[in-house]
Amino acid sequence: MTGMSTPGWFRRWRQNGLMAYAKPQPRLRHVPSPWSVGFEQDMVSVKGHFCDDVGFFHDGDGGAGLDASDQTVTLMVGEFTGSYASLALALPDGMAADLDHSHDLRVHLTVAEAQGLTLPGVGLVRVNIDDLSGPWQRAYPWDITLGTVDIPLGPGPEAPRLQRKTNRRAWVDLLLTTPRHCGLVLSHVSLTRAPAPVL
Repeated sequence: MTGMSTPGWFRRWRQNGLMAYAKPQPRLRHVPSPWSVGFEQDMVSVKGHFCDDVGFFHDGDGGAGLDASDQTVTLMVGEFTGSYASLALALPDGMAADLDHSHDLRVHLTVAEAQGLTLPGVGLVRVNIDDLSGPWQRAYPWDITLGTVDIPLGPGPEAPRLQRKTNRRAWVDLLLTTPRHCGLVLSHVSLTRAPAPVL
């Protein structure tokens, strides 16, 4: 019939697809235990998990340690024999279970000043996803300086597609890759997940 205009909903569907009417994804935020709860007394970790959602790992025989107290975490490396030291931050199930290319995952860090510690200078921030398809990871450079930084972690189009009936886990590693006689104090760490921007 002539003279009839195309309905607005049809035009939007044709332009944007059905996803234009999908339920918007919420913005999620997680503050790991050391920075949200803190510890009443100093808690020193040489290696392994020291709370449910944070662990400290390295490949050396010694010379690396981590101290958590008063909602700060101090990572210290002395005469270290390994090649890396890592602070692992686990994403909660609500952020990890469906994490894929449609999300914008970020880590927010504040490095505080501390006497007697020399900053490592550079490091890596790595996002890890693990499910039935196997482990996947992607690393981003980290310029370690005093102050607050916001590091986008994708995961981008290369992230593994979601598998049905799978238990997807995800975590973020803060990696020191040349650790010798250095350290840093993290006074704040949080993770956020939002819908990825549409290009």
